[in-house]
Amino acid sequence: PDNNKWILFKANTGNVLRANVLTVSGDTFTSGTVTQISSKYMRWLAPYYDTEQNKTVLVYQLNSGTYHGEIGFVTISETTPSFTASSTTVGNQTATRLMHNAAVYNPDTKSAIVVNADWTTPSLYSYVLYYVVTTSSNLNNGNYLGIAAEAISDTATGKINVIGGTSTGHSSLTIGNHYFTNGAGTIGLTGSSTGEQYLGKAISATEIQLLENEGYLYGTAEGAVTAGKPVFVEADGDFLMPVSTTTTYTHSKGSATELLAGDSADRISITYDANVDRFVMAYLDNNVPQVKVVSVGSDNAVAVTATQTISSTTDDCKKVVVEYDVTNQKVLYVYNADQNGSDLRCRVLTIGASSVTVGSEVVIDDSSSTGTDVNVAYDTTNSKFVVYTRDQSNSSYPTAYVGSISGPITTHRSTRSCSLPESCSRPSSTPQPTWP
Repeated sequence: PDNNKWILFKANTGNVLRANVLTVSGDTFTSGTVTQISSKYMRWLAPYYDTEQNKTVLVYQLNSGTYHGEIGFVTISETTPSFTASSTTVGNQTATRLMHNAAVYNPDTKSAIVVNADWTTPSLYSYVLYYVVTTSSNLNNGNYLGIAAEAISDTATGKINVIGGTSTGHSSLTIGNHYFTNGAGTIGLTGSSTGEQYLGKAISATEIQLLENEGYLYGTAEGAVTAGKPVFVEADGDFLMPVSTTTTYTHSKGSATELLAGDSADRISITYDANVDRFVMAYLDNNVPQVKVVSVGSDNAVAVTATQTISSTTDDCKKVVVEYDVTNQKVLYVYNADQNGSDLRCRVLTIGASSVTVGSEVVIDDSSSTGTDVNVAYDTTNSKFVVYTRDQSNSSYPTAYVGSISGPITTHRSTRSCSLPESCSRPSSTPQPTWP
C-alpha cells in the first residue's frame, strides 16, 4: 500500500524464488520484469505486508535439508523486488518440518501471527512475529553540562548556563515546577527511559533556576547548538547538543503455541477480526473443517478462545479460505464442496471473543469442479469480496467472483461475464453472502 504495488511470488520453476511487481492504475495492472530474488528452494509461501516497517515479510518452508521454516524480507525499488534473509526462523531448525504456512498482519499491535503444520508431529502450531524496539540517546546524567545560553555555531565558542545559573528564553513554564530534559533534548516535567536529567525549578514563565553555584562556562561547540537546549561535554572537552533518540528494530518471534496436537492439519487460512480483536484460523483436521479463534497477549503468546467444527462430514469442505469483512464485521468462509462435485460454496461466520456462529451454506457456483485453488480478498474501497479460482469445469481458466454479504454481485470469467440485478439478492434475517 505504501508504493501502490503488488508482488507476485513464484517458487517452483527451477527451485528458486522469483517475484514480479505489479503497478496499479485504476483498473489496470502494469507488470514489471519477473526477477529471481533468491536461489533458495521454497514452498508454502505466506507473505504479509508490515505497514510499520514498510516491507513485505515472507514466511516459507525451506524445501531441502531439514525442511524448517524461515523468514525473509522483500522490498521494492520502483519495479524491482529484492530479498533479504532474516536470522529469525520458525520452528526448530533441526527437528521441525513445517508446511501449510499462513500469516496475517495486525496493524494495531504492529505484529503478525503465523500458523503452520509440523510435518513430523503432526501438530498445528502458531507463532507471533514482531519487532523489538530499542531506543537510545547520547545524553546521560554523567555527561550533562548545562543549558546553552545562546545559539552556538559549529566549532564556535559559546556560553553555557551551568548548575546554579538561570536558563532563559523558555515559554509556558509553571513557577515552582521542577523540569527535566529527556534523551532527545526536550525540556518538560519528566524525562524519558532513554535519558533523564534534572535541570532545576522554574522561577518565571520563561526562566529555570539551575540548582546552585551561579556561573557560565565557555567552550567550543561540536555541531551547532540551539539556545535553551541542554548541552553535554564530550571526552575531548567539546560541547555537544543531544541528538534525537535513535530507534532500532529487531525482528523477533514469540514462543510456539501448539493449537492442535496429534492430528493432521492442513489447508490452513487465517484472517484478523478487528471487531473482537481475534485471529480466525480455518483448517482441516483429518479432512474435517474446523475454525479456531485465538487471541494474542501482551507477552506475544497465542491462546485459543474458541473452536468450531464447520461440518461433521469428512471431506465436506476442501481448500478452505477465510477473509474479514470490515464493513459488516463478519468473516467469509469459502471452500471447495468436495461432496457436491467440488463446486464453490461459502458461509458467513460471526466471531465473538470466545464463540463462532456459523451461517447457512450458500452456493457461489454449482458447476462441477469450480472450487479449485480457491483464494479470497476483500476490497475495502467497494466493500466487496473477490473470490478467485481455477475453474476446472471451464478449461481451468482463472475465474473471479465479486460479491458481498448483502447486495448484488457481478461474476467475471476470462471467457464470459454476466451481472445480476439487485432483485436477485437473497433477503434474509441473518447476514448472507450474495452470489449468482
